Amino acid sequence: MTEVVTAIRSVTDIMGEISAASNEQSQGVSQVGEAVTQMDQVTQQNAALVEEMAAAAGSLNGQAQDLVSTVAFFKLSPADEQRAQARRAQAAAPRAHFAPTRVAAPATKAFGRIADDSGHGGTSLGVNLDNAIQSHANWRARLRTAVAKRETLDADTLFKDDCCDLGEWLYGAGGSKYSGKPSFVNLLESHRQFHQEAGKVAHLINQGAYEEAEKQLENNTGFSKASQKLGTAVIQLAKELKVKMAAASAPKAAAPVRQAPFNSAAKPKAAGGADGDWESF
Repeated sequence: MTEVVTAIRSVTDIMGEISAASNEQSQGVSQVGEAVTQMDQVTQQNAALVEEMAAAAGSLNGQAQDLVSTVAFFKLSPADEQRAQARRAQAAAPRAHFAPTRVAAPATKAFGRIADDSGHGGTSLGVNLDNAIQSHANWRARLRTAVAKRETLDADTLFKDDCCDLGEWLYGAGGSKYSGKPSFVNLLESHRQFHQEAGKVAHLINQGAYEEAEKQLENNTGFSKASQKLGTAVIQLAKELKVKMAAASAPKAAAPVRQAPFNSAAKPKAAGGADGDWESF
């Protein structure tokens, strides 16, 4: 009986040790669970911080682009000056290019005029900047029409920046008179970039990539940014030359614009329509 009692006491002690070990294991598992919960919270916080950093980076990128545009207005880099000289030399040489179809303008069509110091009209600028803004802003609607109707565009001609009224003036009379002005150089480069982006979209349409072409016509794309940059450049040049622009004061300009030759079947919409093109004009 004494041995039995001793054995029972030994078993009781072992069971107590097992119970204590089980309690320690339970506490360890609880601590592991708490650690996993904390790790999950930290991971969520890191994800939120990453999203905030991405948004801040996007905002900083936009501000940097605005700053670059502002600085470019006051400073002309040597590369831009060399490019402008090459453009003037090319414009001076005889060249054959696509002859755009023009819509006859009414007799009362008023081209931009440079005001003198007295505030009265001065010499003629030689190009209608109102029509230039409206005709280029209409291209988004024309390209979307081509996507909807599955039309084919003359993308190679659209790539050229010397086939429209504004391009002919930039490489002709405008270049010979105002090539030394920073705003003119900025407009020349902005106009070239616009036709490059529009030509890319036209190529996508011709290749049948209609969904991709439609995406390129949305906001915050290369085409949209080039369009906005071109409109700003036209306004800057007009301000520097003191040219009165009806589009800058009237929300809807009724003046007729030249029908672009690249897609004879597409009918342009009014600038600043449902697409919100160049709403500031």
